[in-house]
Amino acid sequence: MTDFKIGFTNGEKLVTQPVYDDFSKVKNYLIVTKNGKQGVLDGKTGVEVISPVWDTVEIPEQDNIAIVRKGTSVQYYELTKQQLSKLTFTSAESVAFSAERPTVILLNGQQSMLIDTKGAVLIQPFAGTLNVADILDKNGDLKRYLITTSNKLSLLDPVTLTARFSVPDVKLRNQTNYSVPYLEVVRSGKVGLLNTDDAFVLEPVYQSVEMLNNGFVKFRSDKGVGLWKDGKIVAEPSYLDVGLLDDRSESFFTVEADWVTYHTLGSNTSFSLGKGADYLGDGCVLGKDMASGLYGVKTLTGEVLVPFANRAAERGMGIVLTREDGKRGILERKDNKLAEPGQWFDAVEYLAGSNGFYQLKDGNKTGLFSTQAGCSSRSTEAGTSIQAI
Repeated sequence: MTDFKIGFTNGEKLVTQPVYDDFSKVKNYLIVTKNGKQGVLDGKTGVEVISPVWDTVEIPEQDNIAIVRKGTSVQYYELTKQQLSKLTFTSAESVAFSAERPTVILLNGQQSMLIDTKGAVLIQPFAGTLNVADILDKNGDLKRYLITTSNKLSLLDPVTLTARFSVPDVKLRNQTNYSVPYLEVVRSGKVGLLNTDDAFVLEPVYQSVEMLNNGFVKFRSDKGVGLWKDGKIVAEPSYLDVGLLDDRSESFFTVEADWVTYHTLGSNTSFSLGKGADYLGDGCVLGKDMASGLYGVKTLTGEVLVPFANRAAERGMGIVLTREDGKRGILERKDNKLAEPGQWFDAVEYLAGSNGFYQLKDGNKTGLFSTQAGCSSRSTEAGTSIQAI
C-alpha cells in the first residue's frame, strides 16, 4: 500500500502499481476497484483482464464467466478467452438449476439467452424472456423449471431444456420464483392458472387470481370473487369476498351484502349468519341468526353449542353474551367445547389494563372473573359470595 492505494507483488517485484482502492480474490482472479469502478486482474500475473471501467463485476461460482454492469447495461466476459459478449442485456441472474447444470445464468434483454458458468451457450439468443419457477408437483415436491416467453410461453424440461409444451399468446404474470403449484399467466390483460401438464386450471379470463393455503385459489371476475380447489370451482365468482379458516383445511366462507356463509367440503355442509360473524377457532362460529337477529354459537358442521337467544355478543379477552332480559354472562368451555354461561349477572364489565379480568355484579354482590383462572369473588354483604364459574 502507498498513500492508501493498493498494488500487487509476486514476492520479488511489483506486478502492478499501487492504484487500486479495494480488491477481492475470486479463485484465480482479483476483482479490483479503482476510482469507484471495477475490473479484473489475473491473480497469478497481475495482468489486467478486464479494465476497471465497470460499475460492478461478478464472477458466479468463481468460474469462467464475469458479469459486468455499466448503468442499465449488462454484458458477460469469458475470462479464459478474454472475450466480451457482443450482445448487451438489461439483466443477468445466476441461479442454482439442476444436478446436470448446477448453476445457469439467465441473460434478459431485447435478445435473451442462457449460458452456464463456463460459457457454454445452453439457449441461443431469442426475442423474449427467460424465467425460472419452482413448481410443486402433486406429491408436494418442488421441481425447478425454465420458462421462455416470446409469442408463446414454453415450459422447458430441466434436463434436456426442450419444450415440454408451449401455449400461444400468454405471458408469465408472476415473475418471482415462488413455490407454487401453478403458473400465473396473462392473456389480453386477463389472468389464469396453468399447470405443468399443459392444462389451464383456470382459464385466463379473470381480473386476478391469488393462491391460498390448502390448495385453494381465490379469483375475481367483473361479477365478484370466487374460490377454486382440486380441479373445480367451489364458490362461483359472485361474492363480495371469500376466505379460509386457518385451522380447517376443508372449510371456507363467502361474504354477501348482509351475511356470511360458512362451508365445509368434507361434510358438504353450509350455513349463514349475519354480517360480522366471528370465527372463534376450533370449528366454532359466533354470530347472529338471520331470522331472529339473536346471537349464538354453532360448529361448522351445524351443531348449536350456544342457543341463539342473546340480543348482543361482545368479544374481547372473553366473550360476553347479553340475554333478552338484560342479564349478562361470559362464555364457558365445558368438556373442551364452548358452552353458554352457567351463571348470569346484572353487569359484566371488563377492567381496562387488567390483563383479562372482568368485574361481575349481581344485586349487591361483586365478583371478579379472570379469563386465565376463572372466578374469585367477594361481596358487599358479609358471608355472601358469587359461585365460581
